[in-house]
Amino acid sequence: MIAACITIVLIILVASFMFYRSGRKDYGKAIWPLASVPASHALFHVLSPKIASAFSVLNGQSDFINIGVDVTALIIGALLLGQTARNIESTKNRRLFMSSTTTFLIIIAWVLIADIIK
Repeated sequence: MIAACITIVLIILVASFMFYRSGRKDYGKAIWPLASVPASHALFHVLSPKIASAFSVLNGQSDFINIGVDVTALIIGALLLGQTARNIESTKNRRLFMSSTTTFLIIIAWVLIADIIK
C-alpha cells in the first residue's frame, strides 16, 4: 500500500500544479489536505517500527502507531478541508466540496486501516 499512497500523493500534487498553472490558485491549495492521509501513512510506515522499538510498552507492535497516525491524519485533513472550504462562497459548492473530499479521506483511511488489520 505504500506505493499506492505515494502514487496518490503524486497525483494530488500534479492536480494542484495544474490548478496553479490554469490560474486557479485557490483550487490548487484546496486539494492539498487530500494528501494528508496517504502521505502520513507512507511516512510513518517507515518510521513506526523505530518508534515502536523505542517504547517498551508497545513490544515492537508498530501497527498501533500506524492506525493512530492514519486516524490523526484523517482528523487533521478534515479540519484543513474545513478551513479551505470557508473560502468557497456558494453554499451549494461548499457542501459538495466538503462531502466529496471528506468522503475521499474517510475511504482512503478506512482502506489503509483495513490493510493494517488484516
